[in-house]
Amino acid sequence: MVTLFKIMNPKSIIPSIGITMHKLNMPELLSNILRGEENLSMKTRRFYRNVREKQQKELQDLFQEQYSHIDCIIDRVLQKVATLSGNKGLHYIRSDSFEEDWTEYSSSREMIQELMADHRLLIVKLRKYVISIFKNKNDAEIINFLIGLIEEHETTAWVLETYAEFSNEK
Repeated sequence: MVTLFKIMNPKSIIPSIGITMHKLNMPELLSNILRGEENLSMKTRRFYRNVREKQQKELQDLFQEQYSHIDCIIDRVLQKVATLSGNKGLHYIRSDSFEEDWTEYSSSREMIQELMADHRLLIVKLRKYVISIFKNKNDAEIINFLIGLIEEHETTAWVLETYAEFSNEK
């Protein structure tokens, strides 16, 4: 009977996202999220600068709105890290956070598809983090914070998808 309890006990389950239960610390987890957000912001800015099609102004407005929104998310994540870590670790987060891909894109459609994929990737990671936190710490405040980020990225991915469909009709 004791063995059965250990198998069913959620605290004995090790998450499959590369973070073991004893290493699950919120500032580190949030700094991983921050890296993804910063990369997405920089890629969106690069696309903003490199649009060269007939809808250039429209796409630039879309990308500018999106990177501005992502920058607000970055600020909220930084505030959450500062709150949880007592302002420790902020230097670490900023120092190793950016890795950009310099792939050339031949059309705005490719750019939009790339951004949709990146938002969806972040959504998947955030969902895994929510499950991990629920199983190991059950920290409702962080879970709600991450669910809010998921909703924002889902909305942005939907806007991009809608825009891609609309631009195909033109």
